[in-house]
Amino acid sequence: MPTPPSLLDRLTRWLWVLVVLFLPVTSFRYFPLLGRETQVRPLSLYPLAGLLALLIVRQWKRRRLGLSSPALTVLALFLLAALAATAFGAFYAPLDLFNQSYAGRALRAWVTLAIGLAFFAASIWMNETEEDLKTTLKWLYAGLALHIFWGGVQALAIFTDVLPRYWVDAAQEMFSVRGLVNSRRVSGLAFEPSWLSGQMVTLYLPWLYASLVRGYRLFRWRWVEPLLALGSLGILVLTYSRSGVLLVVSVAGLTFLLADWRRVRQAWDWFKSPFNGGRPQARTEPSRSVPARGRWVNAGVRVALVLAVAAGASGAFSILSKREYFARLWQADRSSLVEYMVDIYAGPRLAYVAAAWDIYDAHPLTGVGIGASGLYMHDAMPDWARTTIPEIARLFSPDNTLYPNPKNMYLRLLAEAGLFGFWLFILFNLAALAQVIKWMRSPGRLAALVGAAGLFTWLALAAYHFTQDSFAMPNLWVGLGMALGLTLENRSADFSLENRSADFSPQKAG
Repeated sequence: MPTPPSLLDRLTRWLWVLVVLFLPVTSFRYFPLLGRETQVRPLSLYPLAGLLALLIVRQWKRRRLGLSSPALTVLALFLLAALAATAFGAFYAPLDLFNQSYAGRALRAWVTLAIGLAFFAASIWMNETEEDLKTTLKWLYAGLALHIFWGGVQALAIFTDVLPRYWVDAAQEMFSVRGLVNSRRVSGLAFEPSWLSGQMVTLYLPWLYASLVRGYRLFRWRWVEPLLALGSLGILVLTYSRSGVLLVVSVAGLTFLLADWRRVRQAWDWFKSPFNGGRPQARTEPSRSVPARGRWVNAGVRVALVLAVAAGASGAFSILSKREYFARLWQADRSSLVEYMVDIYAGPRLAYVAAAWDIYDAHPLTGVGIGASGLYMHDAMPDWARTTIPEIARLFSPDNTLYPNPKNMYLRLLAEAGLFGFWLFILFNLAALAQVIKWMRSPGRLAALVGAAGLFTWLALAAYHFTQDSFAMPNLWVGLGMALGLTLENRSADFSLENRSADFSPQKAG
């Protein structure tokens, strides 16, 4: 008879449920001691604070930390390199910018990094077993359902007259620092559409993809995961996020080619089976015929499925192509890279990246210190961007108080942590990928699920870091932590885990 969970285990489980459920809310309005310029305000931080305290007590009682792996060792080395870069940056003594000092920016950067690491550690500790993963996925999908629902409400207010826009805007501002965006784009429970698309690509869709492609179901109702996947893709289209849509298409395709390409033959055999008498293709299976009426029904189902997928893809492309912001990708001037980037409204990002590269070029070994790149960006900004791009020109206005940032994680680390910090961060990600590959190569249904989801997550994060540079975003840490937590717990078994049931059964959080 299994031992009932202790009070400590139940408390940690329920606090983790709240953390996962609240992940969609990225910019919660009610946070003390934060200025209006602070946009990353995860609601999950509130339950996470209590959860971490209980987890430290729990791990101490178990007499183990549970954080030993090559990937985490490299992560610790990265933190040491970042700390050394921060110390070197203090000796450079940069001038203050808009009352922003070096010490203040460094402290702010380390706080955001600590927040990200807190989400990472909690994700590892709370996903040590298969039962833990079931609970996490159950409430992760519950939060996703809220995301999709509220995104649908926003779509009704933005694109129709069913709901008053001012009502939805006021409701959004009850929990977020920002109401509806003015560009007729859906943002869900997140701060802005690009943040919503980032959550979909790096956190929710990886596990839905693995569930659908690998044939897993968390719930007894087999329509739940497909419905959530369709809702996620629909909301993603309504964000009109170019990076989000392109990332989903490319990462899903690459994951399929790397991990699931053998299923192409299975899918083709399944599709054409009604057209060859319904006989199975494998020679080891007994040959049996299917009645003509059943074959026609099966054939109709397959044709309808193909038509539905084609209609959905063409409909999504039609919706996106009607928005100039998206259509500029193939309509813009291609005479040079700079002109093309400016023409597709990506000129500011290119300017920030160029400035960050210039900062790195001036301090290649030590960097300028974590969080300090913005203090150097005004001087490093390229000449072509100072007058031709309004967003960059406003940075030089006497009335401006915005603190610039590279908006690219890789360039930020090069500029702020130098070569050593940058390559240690890359090695941390490669070590995490190695552990994901072990899952992919191991037998067992759980290994198949975690391997596919882990690879999708890793590829999505590797690409997503080109478009953002914040350490505090929870979706950058939670999905990867879920895969690594299972890896650490089961490393002695060489990842050979077997899930005897074809379906996951819902588990009570308590």
